[in-house]
Amino acid sequence: TTINNNTVFSSPVTTSDTIPMESPMESPMESSEEEDIDQCNSDQQIEAESLKEAVTFLKSNSNLKSLIIARWSNISDLGCFILTKHIHSDVMSLSIRHNLINSIGMQHLTSIGSSGCFIQHLMILDVRNNNIGNVGLTSLAIVLGNKCKRLTSLDIENNNITEDGIVSLSQYKALINIKNLNLRKNKINANGC
Repeated sequence: TTINNNTVFSSPVTTSDTIPMESPMESPMESSEEEDIDQCNSDQQIEAESLKEAVTFLKSNSNLKSLIIARWSNISDLGCFILTKHIHSDVMSLSIRHNLINSIGMQHLTSIGSSGCFIQHLMILDVRNNNIGNVGLTSLAIVLGNKCKRLTSLDIENNNITEDGIVSLSQYKALINIKNLNLRKNKINANGC
């Protein structure tokens, strides 16, 4: 894991101006928490470790502008729920690409956002290579159309989205300020264009 003043990166790390950490951030755990983690499958163990590290970092860095928790972090829907409680409204760029997030995770992110938290301040959102589907995209479209007027870049590549999901982006006027939109590797036919 590598950290700088603006961004938390979970594996793999490639950036300049970062300070490599010798070992992952550790927080004291109760013995029951350790037992719970031991009983998880490997994806859940990776997610638990990634979340502990990210939450610890978020708690101590309120001036964070960009957050990347990508690849091999295995963040799931529960992880999205936990993260939304700790991401500050100063975060302008969020990348949670290459994780295990489906429509429920996106609903967690957007339900918190609709009440005025961090998501309405985002300028860049990257959720590519998850599985948010049409339901997750509709939840996002509602927030983008109503609360998130600053978003200029949206990457939803490879998320099992069909033309129904794309229609929701138009219906809720979610694309008004979007300058960069990545829809590749979804199931969109000519009706969704």
